[in-house]
Amino acid sequence: MTTAPDLTGFADDVDTAPLTYDRIFELLANEHRRRLLYALRAETRLPLADAALILASWETGRPIDTVPAATLDAVELSLEHAHVPKLGRHDVIDFDETDRVITRGPQASLLLSVMEASGVLAAIEDDISRD
Repeated sequence: MTTAPDLTGFADDVDTAPLTYDRIFELLANEHRRRLLYALRAETRLPLADAALILASWETGRPIDTVPAATLDAVELSLEHAHVPKLGRHDVIDFDETDRVITRGPQASLLLSVMEASGVLAAIEDDISRD
């Protein structure tokens, strides 16, 4: 007879509480998280590697095919180990670890609405278009 695995604390890293203003602003405080949400406006599925390449291109102002490998690696690591998990814990995005694909989560539209109302989306568009 097998025993069920101990799942104590399994969901402790998932915050299912409604997003407060403080939490929304905390989630939007980082440029990589804002730009990832911006990129997800147009894409329903965005592989992590593609997201990193897009963000690194915007960050450096270089065409995608000329982004330095070190910059790309740094952006992908920060997305994978910090920003994607943080957004995922609050249902802003979903991340399929097997396929390494990011999709919008149930709270994404709320954060995008705040970004639009506050002028953040327009600022990102201006910044990207200058590059």
